[in-house]
Amino acid sequence: LLLDKENYVIQFWGSTKGDSAEEQKYKKQLKNMLEKGYREIMSNHNELYLDCGFGAWVGAGPNNWCSPFKSWHQAYMSDIREWVKEEEVDISEDKVKELILGGETAIWTEQTSDSDILYKVFPRTWAYAERLWSNPSKGKPGEVGSWEEAEERLSHFASLMNSEKRGVPSNTMKPEYCLQNDGKCVLESKSSSANQVIHSVDVIIILAAFVHWFF
Repeated sequence: LLLDKENYVIQFWGSTKGDSAEEQKYKKQLKNMLEKGYREIMSNHNELYLDCGFGAWVGAGPNNWCSPFKSWHQAYMSDIREWVKEEEVDISEDKVKELILGGETAIWTEQTSDSDILYKVFPRTWAYAERLWSNPSKGKPGEVGSWEEAEERLSHFASLMNSEKRGVPSNTMKPEYCLQNDGKCVLESKSSSANQVIHSVDVIIILAAFVHWFF
């Protein structure tokens, strides 16, 4: 790199995961920049591009270039500090804190307008903000730091922001029944009781929609 490290900050748009030749190239670039001491702002497209997962708008094809959709779970678990350890980047933990200035979710507006932008930006940006600000240690499912543990908190925060007083809408994270009955909609593997809960929620939603349409 020929850029002066003291005068430039690099925003990284590449990928931090994957084994394809292109993904390996991106990871090598990021590793080299950090080891050379360049300051970074993370916007890695494999987890933080919010316009991914929609239909193609140039030519034929079911998906746009960066599909699939990036969920709030992925944004919440996107941790560059952990990535540095996994990729064995040759810098100290203190140096990581010095070089990684922060992160930014990104949304391009070819398929976004003022009618839907807030629904695409939130709650995923809220989830990533918590990762950047507090960075709780990633526990096992349900423990502090896991997305399961954060879901209840973020769901209620989304409801608060969407209230009449604040008026900031967001994409719905889960059905209203699940919001009112925290923990009852978590689908455990091979759990018949969990399946029953999910099916009962589906029935409630269908009936509610039917009643609303009929009357």
